[in-house]
Amino acid sequence: MESSSIKRLSLALAISAGLNCFFIGYGITMRHKLHGMRDGPMAHGLELGPHGLLQRVGLADVGPEIEQLVKGQRAALRAQRDAVVAARAHVTDALEAEPFDTQRFSGALAELRTQSAQMQAQMHSAFVQVAQKLTLEQRKHVARSPWFLRAPAGR
Repeated sequence: MESSSIKRLSLALAISAGLNCFFIGYGITMRHKLHGMRDGPMAHGLELGPHGLLQRVGLADVGPEIEQLVKGQRAALRAQRDAVVAARAHVTDALEAEPFDTQRFSGALAELRTQSAQMQAQMHSAFVQVAQKLTLEQRKHVARSPWFLRAPAGR
């Protein structure tokens, strides 16, 4: 290969690598702008429970009484979330087991259903307690928020 051909190929590869880095960086930046970089308690993911809901609908500052109520619910909600995670792990283990045990898999799915239902009930109970303390305007704000009203996928 000629020296000028090698130089052109090297230049083309350098330009290609630079453009790839640019577009990857641009994509990452746009993703963070779209989903929002957060500071504070939600910086590493969604806050669990009613406090997270209030933050997602724009009512982060709801007053000390509600803050205390929410703090009291967090430990129980986290414990229930951990139970759901454990139940999902049991489903995965049963599904990957050899030989496949239908009863084990069915039981693991039943436990996941139970834990998920308990989690939902606990979250609803916590949300009811918080909603009782909100003003009418705050409840309207929650009720009309896009996060609260969004339909499940496929609707």
